[in-house]
Amino acid sequence: MKVLNVEIKDLKHNINIIKKYLNLCHENENVPKIIGVVKANGYGLDLVKFSRFLVNEGIDILAVSSVEEAIELRENDINTEILLLAGTSDKEELEELLKNNIILTISSFEDLNSLKEIVENNKGNSKTNIKVHLKIDTGFNRYGFKYEEIEHLADELKKCDFLKIEGIFSHFSYAYSKKEDYTRKQFEEFRKIIKKLNELGIDAKIKHICNSSAFVKYPEFHLDAVRIGSGFLGRLQIENEIGFKKVGTFISKISEIKKVKKNEFIGYSNSERAKKDMTIAIIPAGYSDGVNFGKQNDTFKLIDKIRILKNSFEDIFKDKHLYVFVKNYKCRVVGKVGMNHTVIDITGKDIKIGDKVEFNISPLNISDKVRREYS
Repeated sequence: MKVLNVEIKDLKHNINIIKKYLNLCHENENVPKIIGVVKANGYGLDLVKFSRFLVNEGIDILAVSSVEEAIELRENDINTEILLLAGTSDKEELEELLKNNIILTISSFEDLNSLKEIVENNKGNSKTNIKVHLKIDTGFNRYGFKYEEIEHLADELKKCDFLKIEGIFSHFSYAYSKKEDYTRKQFEEFRKIIKKLNELGIDAKIKHICNSSAFVKYPEFHLDAVRIGSGFLGRLQIENEIGFKKVGTFISKISEIKKVKKNEFIGYSNSERAKKDMTIAIIPAGYSDGVNFGKQNDTFKLIDKIRILKNSFEDIFKDKHLYVFVKNYKCRVVGKVGMNHTVIDITGKDIKIGDKVEFNISPLNISDKVRREYS
């Protein structure tokens, strides 16, 4: 038995916290819209189920990161506004997106040219007022138009009378950091580009740059809309200052219990030797399900490498074991986690076969093959 339980009351709590925080930050002003980001299988909560839940809770704009996600939502009768956060210059994809009334992102001149070709090739039968958001690169150096491209962009957009430029957005690269300088620099760059576009006759109704972390840390940057994803789950990379609750618990059950004698090995690679006679329990869930999912240290900055080395040294003196919760017991994982099984130490604990096991793992790491259950 394996399931990712999505706690409805806690999810509703987080949505209400977000709405209250927006109202508090923008009292007597126009309250920014909430764009519900449901990428990566709804942050692990199931793309379709999570999207339906958000729509039922009054979130009327959803955002996805792939064409496939956008189409899947439409195929499941989710008819609210959907913004594709990534640009595409693939004509087949653009045709499919237009057919399904998806709000497009224009991230490059290639995106714009492909869209123009589609419209020109379907004259007399083409759509007008195609809704788009413009993607701006303010220092992430990933997608979007830079300041030096803005004049050319404005010239090209003026030739596209079939477009309805509904929004403009950018993305912070380091909003979760305690160092604020770069985030503030990115915001000022965004404002400068918006101003330049306005001077050139291009105005976008909805301006947005805040992700979940920036939503909490920088209320002065909220603008017309905020993009919330991990905030719904209460799983941010910053201090939980506004009362979020963590959503999404991976659950399995004890399938077997056995005795292990002192000095016997447990698990693959003989990775653990019993220091005493023990009672262990087997859980039919392993790393193929997302248990013990590790992050690589894919950083290149010298200061970050030094920090990793320092943390690794300090870890020697810390309890870095993986734990699970069975009833009211906190149980240590022993030996290596297998592909389909995990072993825990239950010595001296009143635990039986069939007892529920809870893992403290982010839903993003849980395999899409595990059933999502809203309760």
